[in-house]
Amino acid sequence: MEIINNWAYTLCIGAVLLTLIQGILPVKNFNSVIKLVFALYILLMLMSPIGGQDFEINIKDIPSTSNSQEVDIDGLILKQAEQNIKNELKTILEDEGVIAEQINMTTKIDDNGEIEVEKISFGFIKELPDTIIIESVLNESFEYLPAYEVFKVNG
Repeated sequence: MEIINNWAYTLCIGAVLLTLIQGILPVKNFNSVIKLVFALYILLMLMSPIGGQDFEINIKDIPSTSNSQEVDIDGLILKQAEQNIKNELKTILEDEGVIAEQINMTTKIDDNGEIEVEKISFGFIKELPDTIIIESVLNESFEYLPAYEVFKVNG
């Protein structure tokens, strides 16, 4: 409690002294600059108790306000990457005149943190396209040729 009393006393005395000094100074051209300097001084005096303390925040000490489960970042990244790859493959196939009804894939994150496509499955309603088209689309999209299969969708 004594710390708060000393802080309030110092703040009041500083404000009174600054007001007196401002009244005594005759220079009107620098009045706004003087007010700014005095305001900064009072602000620093207001914050002096914060600066004088060593605050340590430990994240584990902060109570959690949500009941959410831990988020699987790798899983979210893989899902988003799979969706992006599927959209890209559909677009490239459509440019080749082939419409895939379903595209499924198996992906994983390798030791280097890169997304690796292990297998891709293409489902077509109409006739199955030539494997040369599928392989050229895969070669265009990837640095390697992942395992793939082509199947006919009942529809």
